[in-house]
Amino acid sequence: PVVRIARWAGLSCGSDALLTADRLGAAAGTRYLDPDDARALAKCHAIGSSIRWRVRAARWDPAGSDAHVDEHIELSDLPPQDRTALRSIGRELTGVRRKLDYLASTSTFSSW
Repeated sequence: PVVRIARWAGLSCGSDALLTADRLGAAAGTRYLDPDDARALAKCHAIGSSIRWRVRAARWDPAGSDAHVDEHIELSDLPPQDRTALRSIGRELTGVRRKLDYLASTSTFSSW
């Protein structure tokens, strides 16, 4: 969801950035994304990416097998701090999405 929001906000404000963090930075402070929301989304993206890459690295086979690394993991298999972080990310995303849904319903993003 962070990547999708960043893509929408970045394209809406005319940014040609490719990285999620750059798109969030470009859209921060525009009518599409509040600076506090952009900061929260950037933090969520960084934490989520960190967890994702740690899971991938733990499953990586240095012997060089060509087997596909599965990124799906049960929440109960993660350490408690990662579960807490993911729940916190979920709450942040829910808040930002609610706000964006409300703004979209009031024609805030309309150019006319």
